[in-house]
Amino acid sequence: MTVLAMLAASAIFAVGCGGDDDDGGDGGGGSGNPVSGDTSPQAKPESEDEAIDRCFEEARKQQGQARETAEAACRAADTGDTDELKDEAKEQCLETARQFDGAARKQAEDACEKATE
Repeated sequence: MTVLAMLAASAIFAVGCGGDDDDGGDGGGGSGNPVSGDTSPQAKPESEDEAIDRCFEEARKQQGQARETAEAACRAADTGDTDELKDEAKEQCLETARQFDGAARKQAEDACEKATE
């Protein structure tokens, strides 16, 4: 279950990870989340519980379906049950597919269905 927790936390923090942008020359840090406005470096979680807590903290910064999917990822990391995560990921995929028209929309919806079978 520790691997799931770390994967979920990594997925949530991935958007904000990166190198040192301050040109101070030390080359460290840079793992804040600029999407949420947090640019301070984040220390590596010391435990599975801390990783899951951080996962939920970052998930709460999202909106709409992205938030629901992120929270489902955190719950999956905590419980090991990925069914809800798969459902939320499928819904997020379908939500995006609905933004297309005609054949592209149908193709995208089919891909969402196939990917979550």
